[in-house]
Amino acid sequence: MTTDFMRLGIRRYVPSALMVSAFGPLLLPSIGIGTEQVLMYALLPVAIGLLCIGGRSLLFYAPVLFLLFIFVFIILWTTVVTSGGVLSHVTPTTRTLSEEISSFESYFQTIVMILILGALLKGYSSQNAQSLLDKAAKILIIFMSINALIALASVFFNTAPITGYFVREEIVTGGIPLQVDSGTGRFSGIFEFPATAGHAYSLALIMWTFLVRKEKQISFVSLLMAGLIIVGGIVSVSKTFLFGGFPIFFIYWLIPGRVSPRISLKILAIIVAAIGTIAIFIESWIGTRLIIDLFSSGGKYTPVTLFFHFISIRYGIGDDLSVGGIFAYVWEMAPIQGLGFSYLGIADSAYLQFFMQGGLVSVLLYFGFIATIIYLGASEWYRGKEMGRLLTILGIFVFLAGVGSPVITTARISVIFWVILMLVFAVRAAQRAERTGQDKIIPNAKSKESTAILEG
Repeated sequence: MTTDFMRLGIRRYVPSALMVSAFGPLLLPSIGIGTEQVLMYALLPVAIGLLCIGGRSLLFYAPVLFLLFIFVFIILWTTVVTSGGVLSHVTPTTRTLSEEISSFESYFQTIVMILILGALLKGYSSQNAQSLLDKAAKILIIFMSINALIALASVFFNTAPITGYFVREEIVTGGIPLQVDSGTGRFSGIFEFPATAGHAYSLALIMWTFLVRKEKQISFVSLLMAGLIIVGGIVSVSKTFLFGGFPIFFIYWLIPGRVSPRISLKILAIIVAAIGTIAIFIESWIGTRLIIDLFSSGGKYTPVTLFFHFISIRYGIGDDLSVGGIFAYVWEMAPIQGLGFSYLGIADSAYLQFFMQGGLVSVLLYFGFIATIIYLGASEWYRGKEMGRLLTILGIFVFLAGVGSPVITTARISVIFWVILMLVFAVRAAQRAERTGQDKIIPNAKSKESTAILEG
């Protein structure tokens, strides 16, 4: 560890601490206040204080400032819409004040995470920022491997004495209680919903691939953790993982640019071992039928048409292409501004959530956020940078996962995602600064050399 890195003091522990907090227990289970929220809001005054003191920070990096503007505008816009109340011609909502505050807070978390990490991630060299990113990735991989073990144990044992500290037994939204249990065979470990677990497993698998692409050899422990993450994603029966994270992991691995191109067989061995593990436990797992239904052609849907069916039921598109449901209702009643925070409780799609709550204004800005990530990643990818490949992959994952449920506003997942994304931006900003510095030094050196030759 370099001397410059040591001078950064306690700030270098913040990304890792936030990543760990995403796996912490609920501190106030009755209202769903988790460890990560307490840590975030404890760090917020510190971050604001550092910004008031002055000095350049990651917030002065144009892409970060642009993303901050996007989410500040979205939250202000949606707050104004919500405070204006439901229009007279709109069906009255059953939302409560606590649900509005909870929905507001899920948006506000994005701003808090950008402010905290933007203020604290300054003064890093690209090497030090890369070290922090690698450490955060390893923490994520380790904790998701442990979560997979808990989920597997749920197949055979009652793990409620453990998971009870991390999930609420009942969530009430729109006056409707949602039971949080594993009665359907979808085991999520410490996460409240299978979709949330699917996001986490997907991000862990993407970051595992990012790390091993830089290694000449993969250790057995690393292979074991990858296998556990894949198994955990499967037993959660999360469509985000099965149709998003897992295929993206495989594609990311096959992209040229790995340090060692000869270890693809090990990846295939991981997949075979994961499937074999599921096969061994298949008789004891009541979620087997769910997996079979997803990938079999029996019944009304084939695997391909089933995928589009999942999309259609989320957006109210009937088999005859007629549009109904909440999407059509918002489009008719308030397409530009939406209906405010938590009009219909839980929206099982990122795009539907932003459209329902903030109309076309919010959802188009959300698309702009995704497009920005993909564009920035693609530009670095074109220059042969691994960080560009990772950023592009993250953007594509957020785009695909948004069909199922939000990534950036979901409890626990928002912290994981923003720690990764802001560290990637920190590395990218440091690399560009170092490259710009070299471009300024080298011409000066050449100029002095030319002058010496002429004078000689």
